[in-house]
Amino acid sequence: MSEELVGGPKAPKDPTKKQPGFFIMRNKEVAASPQPDGTGICFIYESDGRLLNAARLVGNIEDDELIELLKTTSGFRKLVSKIGVCVENENPSEVCHFVFQMYGKNDLYGGGANIRLDVKMDGMEYIIDMDDVDWKEDDDVPGQIRFEFANAGTKASASVKLYLNDGYNAPEPEEEYPIDFESEDYKRII
Repeated sequence: MSEELVGGPKAPKDPTKKQPGFFIMRNKEVAASPQPDGTGICFIYESDGRLLNAARLVGNIEDDELIELLKTTSGFRKLVSKIGVCVENENPSEVCHFVFQMYGKNDLYGGGANIRLDVKMDGMEYIIDMDDVDWKEDDDVPGQIRFEFANAGTKASASVKLYLNDGYNAPEPEEEYPIDFESEDYKRII
């Protein structure tokens, strides 16, 4: 037997640090509204306090400093290092186009950055690094999230998680389906 295998597998010497973050959308059902070209888009508006509410309600964020940073694109850039996107439907090989659009100061819909990623609808998390984004001079506020589908009427379950830069923390996400180990149903199954 090889010396490397004696004692079983070894953990990596420098494991990747678990990065803090929070969900702004978690297993949300999305549906593609028909577009003139036959494709479908689901718009989820983040402006006018909606992103702040999602951070509070879905992400359990109570820290006013974090909430304040989400109000502007410059604050968003200071806070967020990566965006994790997960989309799942019955056709896992199909691709959805994810877009997180920043609204512009001077040109509301055309002046801000469009953070884009093609995501297979296989339930896996795909990551966008904020260092790779082509930020715009006109960036003002987080505006909207779009899920763009090849066909109108496509339905999927989507999650979006914001990973934080060093120096910021968020509460651990709660288990979505907590197990009641003391329940009669659990004891009967065991």
